[in-house]
Amino acid sequence: MSNASLEDWLYRENQPRSGLNLLQRLNIAVDVASALCYLHDHCEPQIIHRDMKPSNVLLDDDMVACVKYAVGVEPSTQGDVYSYGILVLQLFTGRRPTDQIFVDGDNIHTFVKTAIQGRIMQIVDPALIATLEEETATSTTNNEGTRIHGHNNEIIVDEENVDSESLSKMNTYLWKCILPTLKIGVACSEESPRNRMSMEEVLRELHRIKNAYNAIDICQERPRRS
Repeated sequence: MSNASLEDWLYRENQPRSGLNLLQRLNIAVDVASALCYLHDHCEPQIIHRDMKPSNVLLDDDMVACVKYAVGVEPSTQGDVYSYGILVLQLFTGRRPTDQIFVDGDNIHTFVKTAIQGRIMQIVDPALIATLEEETATSTTNNEGTRIHGHNNEIIVDEENVDSESLSKMNTYLWKCILPTLKIGVACSEESPRNRMSMEEVLRELHRIKNAYNAIDICQERPRRS
């Protein structure tokens, strides 16, 4: 594929990270959910993917996500749902499941599940925050009040120096789009299969989130996928 894989976009090494914006990440989450929903619920016989991960999500010229098939063991739709949940958490945090910060029984699921109770800004991928800042900026292009740090530090927003309209839009994106998407990732990656969402439920919720995104008043025009 012309735009390589999601793995390349999330974890490029020795290259500047241009960063996937929020709409692109939402679209990728929808594209992959649509593919799994089709395989699980609309194929006869039912098809299980078995190996859902960023390296198997390929992006074409229009950044449409295409799922690469793989052969695995112990096929289960709930296994696909779990892997999808982990992929969503990676997509919006920029973390790998094997990240060195996950010690003493902690993992990307518990990391996000704990943080969404009040520390969500600390776990969102800084590259995503950076793209949101660019898109929500109004008249000030050189904003020294917003400082983005690496994953091991907090993301700090100095509200006194940030344009109030930009800050309001940032918060709207955060609470109406990013938080509910992370909650989907957490719900899909629950330890007990019976507590996980179905892909049909996931797809329905993601379309609701996309609708919320499209309803947000954006000060800069940009191309959108319907």
